[in-house]
Amino acid sequence: MIAFVGVLMAYLISTAGMHPLFAIAIALLVGVAFGTLMGIIIAFFEIQAFIVTLAGMFLFRGLAYLINLDAVPISHPFITGLSDVYLPLPGRGGLTFIAMAMLVLLVIGILIARRTRFGMSVYALGGDSHSAALLGVPVKKTIIKIYALSGFYSAMSGVIFAIYTGSAYPLAAVGVELDAIAAVVIGGTLLTGGVGYVFGTFLGGMIQGIIQTLITFDGSLNSWWTKLAVGGLLLFFILLQKGIVMWVKKRSAA
Repeated sequence: MIAFVGVLMAYLISTAGMHPLFAIAIALLVGVAFGTLMGIIIAFFEIQAFIVTLAGMFLFRGLAYLINLDAVPISHPFITGLSDVYLPLPGRGGLTFIAMAMLVLLVIGILIARRTRFGMSVYALGGDSHSAALLGVPVKKTIIKIYALSGFYSAMSGVIFAIYTGSAYPLAAVGVELDAIAAVVIGGTLLTGGVGYVFGTFLGGMIQGIIQTLITFDGSLNSWWTKLAVGGLLLFFILLQKGIVMWVKKRSAA
């Protein structure tokens, strides 16, 4: 989605001459529409979500190549102006447009997860879909909303990535889906479902970023050490989760 949205924005702005705001709106609508379509397929045809989303990933990567095979600069004063936005904070440092957008989206995600009926339905569904259905949770409707929201957030990531880099490339964000899974698990979300934290996922992503920064600044280590470090950390948290779940089950049985 990140690669496709970037390429789509580059085409609409550079080739079609569309204003970036309209291009961004179209990109977000495409993301929501495609997420909704995947949710419908998963909910009504009861196909494994991993298979459906994997097929969607291949489809969007292919569509990105159909639009353009090469890297394309997104040259527009509006895009440049957004990337140059900077909010100074008291003391040293400040927030760029990318950081501000990330924080706003983070707060929205936390509020949706913890302060809305939809968020509570998502947790109930993750815990046990059959029990959630018996409690009156609209299972199919909730699944569709989940993937529509996911489509919006992934499309927004594509928009922000395109603004940050000022270009679009069909091979952008290769492997990022694995980084996203790692951030979620490191952030405390159980792979069995029902337990998870949006802010925890943010911290998981920050931990990955810190590891990457430390390895880069060290200078003596290959960049692939980042993958090794994150992989080891991910394995540790998976084993930790499994141990905690087994311990809770033993305590409950006792």
